[in-house]
Amino acid sequence: MCGLCGLAGTGIQTKDLEAFSDLLWVTSLRGHHSTGVFSYAPSKVKKYNLQKELGPSPLFILRDEAKKIPDSQLDSVLTELLMGHCRYATKGHVTRDNAHPFDTGRYVSAHNGTLVDSKYDHKSKTDSQLLFEDIERRGIEKVIKGLDYNSAYALSIFDKQTETLTLGTNGDRPLYGAYNTERSVLYWASELSALQFIATRRKLKVNFIEFEDDKFYSVSIKDISKSGRFWDIVEYPKKAPPPSKKWDWDKMGWSDAKKLEAFCCCCGTLLYGKAKHEAYSIEFDGEMYWTCADCIGPASPDCIDPLAGMKESDKF
Repeated sequence: MCGLCGLAGTGIQTKDLEAFSDLLWVTSLRGHHSTGVFSYAPSKVKKYNLQKELGPSPLFILRDEAKKIPDSQLDSVLTELLMGHCRYATKGHVTRDNAHPFDTGRYVSAHNGTLVDSKYDHKSKTDSQLLFEDIERRGIEKVIKGLDYNSAYALSIFDKQTETLTLGTNGDRPLYGAYNTERSVLYWASELSALQFIATRRKLKVNFIEFEDDKFYSVSIKDISKSGRFWDIVEYPKKAPPPSKKWDWDKMGWSDAKKLEAFCCCCGTLLYGKAKHEAYSIEFDGEMYWTCADCIGPASPDCIDPLAGMKESDKF
């Protein structure tokens, strides 16, 4: 589980920058391994700034505030885009290079979710980085349409060439937005409650947006307005789901067993191959129960078995 958050528009004021800091801070509840922020300002000098740090977002914010220098990311009203990400590592090592967002050239992007496509498996890189490198080569449409049915994503993508922001989810990970009804500013986050919190705390007048599944919402930064009617929406339907296991009476066995070895009891994701290997499992009354890595997090010395010390009869 990771967290996306962001701010964009031509009407950004100090109050909005403070709201983004609040939003980035509370988004750390969704991921504490690393934090990244990409900023864009339409000036002739240093238009783009990408900073990544290990650790939770509160430390990132405090370090940025302690700089007290002109290029501090979080206090410039010249900024027209701030894209934030709080990572909870499920694939790839916990390193600064593996923190989001990723700058692949034309695009700067952040991802919440887990991809099961084998071509996005790598010993050290994250599945997210490989996805964005693929988008850089082949474009958003071809890559998204080709994703495995069981891959989960919520994405924020900035196109440097067109200065366009794109937000989208396939429904397996949450994504919400809000637009300011007094000035041209857009906010987004992985949790609606986070947006409601910053709107209340900073006394922002906003209308909330729930992004529909399998649709990508794009807008040029300069076209963001207080009316909220600025989206260019493209639908990318999911592939057909893999076939379920069925009992074959002729062979007296399960067919398509490889397609459905297990499923996550929390989110319902089908688990097979590497995804099954990384999942947490427990046997009870002769049946196996699974929780995917994205729901429970990676195994590490800091992880605590939630069932440790319990009697078998008390576990369910």
